[in-house]
Amino acid sequence: MKNLLTLFTLISFFSYSQTPCEDGKAGQYDCFGIDLQSHITAPDLGAEEHNGRWINDIWGWVDPDNGREYALVGMTNGTSFVDITDPVNPVVMGVLIEHNSQNTTTNQTLHDEAKSVWRDIKVYQNHAYIVSEDSGHGLQVFDLTDLRDVASPSKDHQFAEAGHYDGIGKAHNIVINEETGFAYAVGANEGSQCSGGGLHIIDLSDPKNPVFAGCFDEDGYTHDAQCVIYNGPDPDYQGMEICFNSNEDEVTIVNVNDKSDISIVSKGEYDAQYTHQGWLTEDHKYFLSNDELDEYYLSRNTRTFIWDVQDLDNPTLLGYYEHGTQAIDHNLYVKDNYVYESNYANGLRILDTTGISQGSLHEEAFFDTFVSSDVTDFIGTWSNYPYFPSGNIAVSDITNGLFVLKQKSFYIVDQPTNVETCVGAHLDIPINVVGTNLEFQWQVDDGSGFKNIDDFERYKNTQTTMMHAHTLEQSQSGNQYRCIISNGESELTSDVMTLHVLDTPKADFTYELDDISGEIIFTNSSLHATDFEWAFGDGGHSFLETPMHQYQEEGMYEVILIATNGCTSDTLTQSIELVILSASDELSDYNIYPTVVDEVLTIESNSKSGFTYGIFSLQGNQLMKKQVYGSSEKVNLSKLVEGLYILNIQSGNRIISRKIVVER
Repeated sequence: MKNLLTLFTLISFFSYSQTPCEDGKAGQYDCFGIDLQSHITAPDLGAEEHNGRWINDIWGWVDPDNGREYALVGMTNGTSFVDITDPVNPVVMGVLIEHNSQNTTTNQTLHDEAKSVWRDIKVYQNHAYIVSEDSGHGLQVFDLTDLRDVASPSKDHQFAEAGHYDGIGKAHNIVINEETGFAYAVGANEGSQCSGGGLHIIDLSDPKNPVFAGCFDEDGYTHDAQCVIYNGPDPDYQGMEICFNSNEDEVTIVNVNDKSDISIVSKGEYDAQYTHQGWLTEDHKYFLSNDELDEYYLSRNTRTFIWDVQDLDNPTLLGYYEHGTQAIDHNLYVKDNYVYESNYANGLRILDTTGISQGSLHEEAFFDTFVSSDVTDFIGTWSNYPYFPSGNIAVSDITNGLFVLKQKSFYIVDQPTNVETCVGAHLDIPINVVGTNLEFQWQVDDGSGFKNIDDFERYKNTQTTMMHAHTLEQSQSGNQYRCIISNGESELTSDVMTLHVLDTPKADFTYELDDISGEIIFTNSSLHATDFEWAFGDGGHSFLETPMHQYQEEGMYEVILIATNGCTSDTLTQSIELVILSASDELSDYNIYPTVVDEVLTIESNSKSGFTYGIFSLQGNQLMKKQVYGSSEKVNLSKLVEGLYILNIQSGNRIISRKIVVER
């Protein structure tokens, strides 16, 4: 009972409770499609602060005897081993302190006092192999089966090395090909053999007693690598051991099949700032790489580079995926059709590789462990390990410790969005969902509430990720649609999409004379239109909805309005006759008298269809206006002071402007 109580106390101290990602947040952390299982802070892992940093790399191990899952967390002062079999209640088993045979280095800031900002861990045959940039560290060997018999798990429990290799002094990284049993220390120097920083090859046939096997530094310093038995489409290299090296300024492909006769196959060059790390897709057709300094020096957004390596002699850069921020990208790994990428201050990003042959990636989920910002700096998540059978993902954060995450079993990546389309159109309404064994049901609300849609004449594929609606009618405009997704245990409801069906446009306009400017004002009364094109009959054009136009002389003009709405268009043509008269000018169809008015102005028309008249001051102020439905009108001007005024008459398509004199 005492032991159980102690374990419970440890779990409560170390772990934060499980927090699902909902509405873009898991507690304080930004997220999408990834739940927080648990979080252990850096001090609770046993880490010690060094130059503002605590944590670095991470790897994982699954006990083949009992299936228990462990996160192997690199720290500035050693390696912490965490049992995450119960991801909600992880247990720190203990710490392997840094092997250190020399406490002083030339760089007292990043590597001193048995600490280093850099540490890297890989696994082979139930053993962990650990390197550090701390001088004299060499290669530590730890027997992972020691994790089975820890009586009192604690950050204070110290493990012992199972072996050590001193053929190197310090190294930046360790790469292991588990198919062949060879390790490759990279960025290594101070060793007894081949200290140029390239591939330092170590035979792990006897796991506790590593043996030097060769080296290759013809292409200089190697920062990271992935070494595999090549199973891609290039027949010249199938079955051979090939390393894909990130060599600072390029990707270098090396044939290491014969450790005594290693050769460069090819180099992939680009506008590199610092070629940092990369990983092959599982079919070995493509290599995805990151550049650690392009964001920093070029002030551009995070880029994941996509290489076509189907012909190893001629690697081709297909393109890159550009993220939405300028966070620095660090380590990435590939599992199935997904890339798991640690982008420092922007967190873990999961990218879908479905479109990789076209040079395209698509982000499907993320979890940001660094809440402060997306700053372009070396802070936040260092790395991740996505290969646990449980689907849990272990993520290390430089200052915030260990995060145990899990991608949701199903979630919506791309929601349906509002659509504007045309009468008679055919429409596909898609939804992009991550998950397997899912059921879909589209629903419509036509004003009476949401109800399921069955396949019939108007709709098809109503139980798939893309419903089809065809021969749309105006009556469907305003309908709302959504999709219900189920995995048999729970449901998700998509966002609501509103359908706008554009009716056939109807062009129409009226016009009048502006007495101040002498321009014609066109009033657009078209229906169901969004765009307009005017031709005024004198060579002038406009795309305004309600334009004004200045004619330079009297005459008859044909005005054309084309009204469109993205579906179709309608055209209306009207003729306008513009007549401008002096006070003494006469008209054949209008009799306007007297020429000099005392009190009453008489307007007589030969037409019985009526007319509209207006009296304006020379400053353009409207003094009176009236619609006349007969053929004549007597206008009382007795209240006007003596002076010159403007009379406008509009009838049908004719506009007459005449000056009148009031004198007593």
